[in-house]
Amino acid sequence: MHSAVAYIVLAALAYAGATLGIKTLAVGGSTIAVGFIAAAFLVATLAEVQLLRQAPLAMVYMIVLSIETCIVLVCAMMLGEGLSPRQMAGAACVLCGIALVGF
Repeated sequence: MHSAVAYIVLAALAYAGATLGIKTLAVGGSTIAVGFIAAAFLVATLAEVQLLRQAPLAMVYMIVLSIETCIVLVCAMMLGEGLSPRQMAGAACVLCGIALVGF
């Protein structure tokens, strides 16, 4: 089970990294960002393949999505792209919904 947790965290971090790479590319980043994005998606894919050998798809997807969402929200705030109170409430509702469906 410890390996499953490690793969969940790895997949979520890799997806969040790809998202940040996409953001970097969108604001004028170099082609190095494209390589980073591809590498991040490859790592996420390999981690999810390992996860799916240990757990059902619905559970894996919900957990990875929840962690990735939290990481991206924190990174957005660190980049000065904070959310309004209404958006934060919406994000909380989405995360609660994922928790209800996934568990």
